[in-house]
Amino acid sequence: MITVHKVGKLANPVTYERAWRRAQRYLFPLPLRPIVAGLDQDYLGRPFEPMPQLLAIAEYITKTLAICMVCGDPANHTQRLVASRDRVLVGADDMYEARCRHCFDPTLGTVEKPKC
Repeated sequence: MITVHKVGKLANPVTYERAWRRAQRYLFPLPLRPIVAGLDQDYLGRPFEPMPQLLAIAEYITKTLAICMVCGDPANHTQRLVASRDRVLVGADDMYEARCRHCFDPTLGTVEKPKC
């Protein structure tokens, strides 16, 4: 028996509402099992849209953890190493690293707001 898998991806970030409409229109009618991958938290440890909504309706969830770059424990946080106010800051290993809950410091990547 030969199994054929078709994999599609959305190259551009889309809002949850737009992604949901697309899924309802194109994916749900097909006999496919969608696979979604992405970060579920931002650099402050807050839920990163649209993952909370997708996790809520998922039939199966497999959460893959990285290895903490400080202590070697399982890591479920993304530590921002540079200061920025932007919620999304595209970068690689010079800007982010995996951290466990004990080594994660959400204040490390923040910029202090000027006092008025």
